[in-house]
This record gives sequence, C-alpha cells and structure tokens, in this order.
Amino acid sequence: MLLRTRRVAAGLAVTITGAGLVGLPSTPAKATATIARPLLELTATADHGEIVRYGHDGWIDFTGLGVGVDAPWRTFEIRARRSYGQPITLELVRRTADGMVTRPLPADLAGDDFSALDDFFLLEVTDRAGNVVMKQHLGFCPNGYESWRVNPNGPTESTFPQMCSGSLWTKGMTFGIDRGWSVPALGGLNGSSELNPIDVPDGDYRFRFWIRSAWRDALRLPTATSRIAMNVTIRTETYTCPPFCEGDGRPAPGLRTTFSNSAHLGPTGRTQYSSIDPNTLPDLRALPAWQMDVANDGGRDYLNFAANVWNAGPQPLVVEGFRRRNAAIMDAHQFFYRNGKVVGSRLVGEMEFHRGGGHDHWHFRDFAKYELTGADKTDIQRSGKEAFCLAPTDAIDLTVRNAEYRPGSTGLGTACGGPTARWIREVLPSGWGDTYGQYLAGQAFDITDLPNGTYFVKVVANPDHRLIERNLDNNTAYRKVILGGEPGARTVVVPPYRGIDTEAGWIHHD
Repeated sequence: MLLRTRRVAAGLAVTITGAGLVGLPSTPAKATATIARPLLELTATADHGEIVRYGHDGWIDFTGLGVGVDAPWRTFEIRARRSYGQPITLELVRRTADGMVTRPLPADLAGDDFSALDDFFLLEVTDRAGNVVMKQHLGFCPNGYESWRVNPNGPTESTFPQMCSGSLWTKGMTFGIDRGWSVPALGGLNGSSELNPIDVPDGDYRFRFWIRSAWRDALRLPTATSRIAMNVTIRTETYTCPPFCEGDGRPAPGLRTTFSNSAHLGPTGRTQYSSIDPNTLPDLRALPAWQMDVANDGGRDYLNFAANVWNAGPQPLVVEGFRRRNAAIMDAHQFFYRNGKVVGSRLVGEMEFHRGGGHDHWHFRDFAKYELTGADKTDIQRSGKEAFCLAPTDAIDLTVRNAEYRPGSTGLGTACGGPTARWIREVLPSGWGDTYGQYLAGQAFDITDLPNGTYFVKVVANPDHRLIERNLDNNTAYRKVILGGEPGARTVVVPPYRGIDTEAGWIHHD
C-alpha cells in the first residue's frame, strides 16, 4: 500500500563531492569535475535520529529524525492546476529577471488531489540484521508550516503558503521552498499520521530515504544529494503527556548532547562587518521590575518579579540561530536592516534548546540578566533566567522612529523552533518590549536567609555587550524593594517608581 506524508523541504544545487549525504557511501567527484547545483537536497540534522513511541497506542513522534529537503541555491516552485473533472497538471516554475519560465512535468507525477507531491519519497527501514521491516512510498508537502531558514541568501520570511490544500474544490495550488530555506520531511506540524504506528520492536534501525527516480528525472536531481540514510533508535515511553513533559529531566526527543562533530549546517554566505551604520541598529533599554510578591516553596522564601527589556529603535533587533551539525547548539547571528532589507550581520553568541518549564524551544543567551542587590546596589544574587526567546509582548513606545504598529503582520516574525530545528529567528521590533515573569525555581530570588531591609532588583539589557546596539548607557534599571515579615511569611513593599505605582492591585503572598 502506498502512503503519503505531508511534509518535506526542497533545496537547490551544489558542486557534488558526496558532502551533505549522511551515512550513505558515494563515489567522490574528481576535484576538477563539477555538477550543476541541484534544485533540491536531502539533509539531516544529525547522523543519529530518535523516534519516541508514546504509551500503548503506538503514537509516534517523528520529529526526532530531523530529515529535511533544502533549497540552498534557488527557489523551488511547482504549480498544480486542473479544471473540474479533469486531471491535475504540474509545471516547474523558475522566476528570472525577465519573468517567469515554466516547464511541464510528466502527467504520471500528478496525484488525485493537492495534498502533496504524490509518491515523492521511498522510505525503507531495516533492522540490525539487514532485514527490511518497512517499505513505503511517501508524498511530500513542500508548504510546511514549520520551515527552517538554512542560510541567509534567501528571503527573510518564507513566501509560500503554509499548507497543502486537500479541498474537493481546489483548482490550483503553488508548492514551493524559498532559496535558503528547508522543510522537515516527517513529523511535527507538517507530519502525516499515515506512518503510525511503526509495528516493530524497540531498538536500533537503519532508515533510508530516496527521492524517487521519476521525480529525480523530472527535476533533474543528482542521485548523490537525493538520498539520505541514518541510524534511528525507536523506543517506547509509558508516560502520558507526549511529546514533552515539563520537569521530568529527560532529554527532548531528537536531541543528543554527546556529539563530537561540530561542523556547521549554516549559514554558508555570512559576511562580517567591521563597522556598522548606527541607523541600522536597535537600542535596547531596561525597564524597572514590577509585580513583586513573595512565595514560600519547600520551606524556602522566594521573591518573584516581572521584567521587560524593550527596543527604542530605530531598527528591529533580529537574531537568527543556525544549527551546528550533530549538536544541540545554534550559532546566533544578529542581522542589521535598512528600509526593510538586510545590510549586514555579525556572530553574537549561541542559542540553546530549553526543555520543560513551559518552554520547549530555543533560547538566545546574553539578552538580559536580573540581579538582587543590597541597598548600596552591590550585587547579592543573580536570577537563573539567562536565556530567552524574544518576541514583542508589550508596546512600550510606538512614537519612536520606525516603530512597528502591527509587528505580527510585517513578515518578520519570531520562530522559536522545536528540538530538531535547524534555524530559528528572534525579533524585537522598534517600540516593543518582551516581558518575562520570574516565578519558577531558579529564576525568582531566594530571600530565605536575607535579613529584612532595603534591596534593589536590577534589570540589565545586553549584559555582556554581545548584541550590537546604538547606546549601552541606558541598559540598566533598578527597582527598590523593602523586605519584611518572618521566615515562611515574608513580605515585600515596592515604592512607586517616578510616581507610578506598578503594584496597585497586585496581590502579595504572606
């Protein structure tokens, strides 16, 4: 039986030497031989994937495979059309400076609907003894909801639809992957339930993916970059909150932290700039902390608070992470904009995947830090909150230059990503701030052993000056707090800040 899956991503061509092919032997090309850059390339986040089967019903999380289709060199686009009662026709589209060029694709490649490119993949699974335990044809929806930017050469935002239509009344559909982008092949929001369940015992298997020969011929794809193989561990979990349970201490599916290969997946075309125009920079500013209360947990007293760092502009803060191969780390690059276009970038740090605690996404380090100081503003204690997924949560000043009135519709949005993501983006537009409440263990301040008296909560934006911004003199804000009460029943009084009583109506725990 032929099954479809609604997910994958496409890529373009490169000089072929066997690089980028995980786990399958290939004959290296001669040093002087070159092959036209392929339109699509199969890739994988790591050499080893993991599939988690949850409970007894066989529900499977395929995101651990991290297999994608890249379009690193030029945009991949297919148009599918029909008249009612007539078969679907496909044409490959290439856009040039002179206009749009199309090429019809063979009629036998078109499926019965618009839900996928029909029978695009062949998947073969073998056990450790080499026995084939599964073999299926799979469809491919390039318009994946979860897409990855894999190098900075293409558009900042994916321009294709985020779905493949299955409506009975659909007459036309555009499938595509932008240059420099990738779409996951299996699992997650783009995945298909048609592969569930995999009726094999837990253990280690070999997964082999091919773009089928009919599609390779039609798209003129070389074999070397149209196949991929990886070792996959299938295991069953018995807990009842798939796919991620908060605070259970287990690594997220698909993430292994013992990789030795730190080769980069991207970007491949980064340019470093020694000088940067101030008019292309953001200006990060810290706001005083607020919403203070005291809670007792496990016999310890904690001071909770909320904090916000905002961007006074004139340009957005845009930080993108590009995954290191075989590693749970991304290299973070800040991009600089003028008139909505990228004019430069710089490596500014790292991103890490934060599992549990309501997060389960990637965080940028070094955006802010929070400290409790004494009355003399000498640091006493630092909050454990040190990594962030930035997004515009609060409009702070929409009168600043280039303030975004509707940041959700600008085409430049935050994408925090899942455990197998190869790229993420974090954006803080001009005029907006990102609020974080510190109410979790390790983030609130432990005041159990502190005497009653006057203290300050210090909020620092860009604490290590890794981010490039216009002004570093406005990055720190202090808020006075007065601790009182008895152990187990501590109190906090927060005087108004410049006449603003932020705590009015805020409930303090005794």
